[in-house]
Amino acid sequence: MKKFLAIIILNLCFIIPSQADDVRDFQIEGISIGDSALDFYSAQQINQAYQYNCENSAYKNCEMFQVQMGPKGIYSGNILLAFKKNDPKFIIYGIAGIISYKNNVKDCYSKQNIIISDIEKILSNFTKREIEKPHSGDKTGKSRNKSTMFDFTNNSQIIISCYDWSTEMKYYDNLRIETKSSEFKNWLNNKAYK
Repeated sequence: MKKFLAIIILNLCFIIPSQADDVRDFQIEGISIGDSALDFYSAQQINQAYQYNCENSAYKNCEMFQVQMGPKGIYSGNILLAFKKNDPKFIIYGIAGIISYKNNVKDCYSKQNIIISDIEKILSNFTKREIEKPHSGDKTGKSRNKSTMFDFTNNSQIIISCYDWSTEMKYYDNLRIETKSSEFKNWLNNKAYK
């Protein structure tokens, strides 16, 4: 039986009966890696959602893609789901919950620290890494990305990130909580942009 962590992003209340040691043990709005998105959305909702694929994004490889779903449950932000192309079951390989912090990255950093602390209390068998760097999507170098990554032994990953966008980019600062299967992580790192 799965151990569950429900990440309810508005309150960031963590619920788990025991230590988590696999990214599939985590939920964002009740959704886990390996679930079928059809258990949460209709095929029509998924097909009509905005897609990030090799036709309209920087992706060069078309094996996988992401869709942006709107708010679900009590969560007020967007949810990104990653799928394999042409999968009629819409099995989920990656999930990201995104909260906007309009020109307010300090609150993002504060919430990020709380989430990181809470996750460290319940994780086991992980390696933690932290990075802060200019965002590669902003050629001016003014936008920043600050992330903490929890890498599991099976190569899956949880990432907690704050994006501090420059005013030239016209994006909102945001907090992302991402879970990535090893297959989706491998695709992003080694195939998606080549």
